This record gives sequence, structure tokens and C-alpha cells, in this order.
Amino acid sequence: MPELRRINDRYEGRINMIGVSLDTDDGKWQSALDSLMSWRQFRVRKEDAGPVSLEYGITAIPAYFVISASGEILGRCSDVAELSRMLGKIIND
Repeated sequence: MPELRRINDRYEGRINMIGVSLDTDDGKWQSALDSLMSWRQFRVRKEDAGPVSLEYGITAIPAYFVISASGEILGRCSDVAELSRMLGKIIND
């Protein structure tokens, strides 16, 4: 989470970060929201995650996507360092 916070802070105003969680413990999820994440978060029940996983080709968690304003997937990865490099190239930072 600290690296995701740095990415969010670095590109503030140029990206919209959204998180989707499969957490089942309400208390732990809310605690993480309150202390770690300043971006929008959604929670999906594991039994409802199948269609999204299939549509986006998610085979492991975490999964990071860079999606354009028009909905085009510009990149995907499972490593936060790779996400940072990807955003740097796309945004020319």
C-alpha cells in the first residue's frame, strides 16, 4: 500500500486510482480504507468476482490495470514497481 500511495500522490490530478477488494472481513477492510487508502475503493463478494475476472483476464491478485478515459486497457501487471514504470512511460513523467 505505501507504494500505491506514492503513485497516487505523484500523479494526483492526472490519474484516477480505483481499488477493488475481495476482502471478507468488514472491520479489516474499513481499517485499511481509513489508514492506508485515499482513493476510491469498492468491495466485491468473491462469488460475484467471476465475470469481472473473466472479462479482464485476472488470474492472480493483485492485478493492476492502466485504463484510458475511453476504457481502453493501456497496460496490465501484477507488480506495483512495474505499474509505476508503466505510468511513467504513459504519462511521460
